[in-house]
Amino acid sequence: FLPVSGFKPASSVKKTPSFKKSEVRSELSRRLDICRNGQLTGLDLSNLVLRELPSATLTFKNITEIFVYKNKLTTFPPELYRLCHLRTIGAAENNITDLPGEMAQLRQLEVLDLRHNKLTDIPSVVYRITSLRKLFLNYNKLSSLAPEIGGLSELRSLTLNDNRITALPDTIGDLSNLDLLDCAKNHLTELPLTIVCCKNLSQLVLKYNKLTEIPLRIGDLKNLARLNLSGNKLSSIPPSIVQCTKLADLVISENRITELPERTLQHLPKINNFSISRNNFAAVPSCHPECYQHLQELNLQGNKIKAIPHGLFRLAPKLTKLNLSNMALSMLPFDLSSWSGLVELNISNNSLTSLPDDIGHLSELETLCLSFNSLESLPNSIGGLTKIRILDAETNNLISLPSEIEYLGYLERLNLKDNQLTSLPCQIGYLCNLWDLNLSENNLRTLPGEIGELGSLQRLNLSSNHLLSMIPVEIVRCYLLNYLNLEQCPLYDLPAHVVQAGPQSVLMYLKEIGPLCNRAMMEEFEGVEELVL
Repeated sequence: FLPVSGFKPASSVKKTPSFKKSEVRSELSRRLDICRNGQLTGLDLSNLVLRELPSATLTFKNITEIFVYKNKLTTFPPELYRLCHLRTIGAAENNITDLPGEMAQLRQLEVLDLRHNKLTDIPSVVYRITSLRKLFLNYNKLSSLAPEIGGLSELRSLTLNDNRITALPDTIGDLSNLDLLDCAKNHLTELPLTIVCCKNLSQLVLKYNKLTEIPLRIGDLKNLARLNLSGNKLSSIPPSIVQCTKLADLVISENRITELPERTLQHLPKINNFSISRNNFAAVPSCHPECYQHLQELNLQGNKIKAIPHGLFRLAPKLTKLNLSNMALSMLPFDLSSWSGLVELNISNNSLTSLPDDIGHLSELETLCLSFNSLESLPNSIGGLTKIRILDAETNNLISLPSEIEYLGYLERLNLKDNQLTSLPCQIGYLCNLWDLNLSENNLRTLPGEIGELGSLQRLNLSSNHLLSMIPVEIVRCYLLNYLNLEQCPLYDLPAHVVQAGPQSVLMYLKEIGPLCNRAMMEEFEGVEELVL
């Protein structure tokens, strides 16, 4: 949302420095003096351990904004109404339990931020501040809203997330100017039918409640652009959803839904973020490629989908993030080359035994998650992923890596934990940006000397390689290495006393016996932070 009078929520405001008790009084005086001299129309008294608003504040009748974030206020003084030009009150992260009735006289107040306080009920005066446009009540202990909420006819934004609200009053439908309603993480079991009267609503966030259904006329919300219903108990979505033609962000994850109304995606042409993860879908919602042409993010994770139809994403050039993890896939379609815009692809936790060669055509890919499958090898075409930065292939059946790995020059993190690797290709040395390499729980006997070429390497995990007998001396050239895990590695070819003394001892020994040994190199490793044997 756009701020009113420069207002920003506390989470986005530059943090006010903390002060020692001896400094608080002088800092308070300094800030009051600045305002007293007429240099500012806003007063920031945040983070000063205030238990009450200083009386001097009430003399600044021209200020329009007051911020008292992160104090210990329990209320405001009744005389606050004297600041008749106030448009913004930011009082998040205090101990406020109530507000004085005199605040109803603040007839220009537009923003009231009471997040992270100790409200169990909305103070009755709030319902009488009819000029309010933005009301922040999230992170309190509210259990209900009074019907009087409908009287706040100017309200544009109402955030109630992270409370204990069990129901919304029917009068919520009287908020004809409401643009954003966030009721996430409450205890709602149903919605009032009148919610569809909020014709200007563009963002409706209801995630993590206990809803079993939503109003059949949800389609009356013609301006809805963002709808989040994740983490409820929904088994279906009303057919009228197709009337919300401005929807760009539709998230219905973590429900009990098995299918969408017929031709849903065809009627929602502006969808760019679509998530149905962790439901009971047995098939992709639509097999028509044109339905996905505007998508940027698609999350199908955790459904019972066994196959991705061939050609499904051939008309989706904007698709950059695709999550197909935790499904029942045994193979991928052979037209992966048509997924050419992907930046992130997650196909972990499936039953894949191989990858199609076309995967090498995903030249924009930066993150590839393959973990927890049954892959026995990676195709040579993997070398085509020249922009990849993260490659996660943990818990597969990989026996070796293709030499084409040398072309992954931007790779930063490589996770090969829990495979069947017996060796690494010497081309591993070309990964000049690699800083995190996990080779634990494999069958490695040794490492190639080229590992010493990994000039960016900071973390190397070799634990539980029960056949690893030696570490190449070239590893001492990895000057940035600050984490080395050698747990449960026998290292038979090294003196027993060296191995028992720990990884730092192993590195020092290798330097002593290596051809590059000199005093300066030995000093490089004196600052190693965490070496585990």
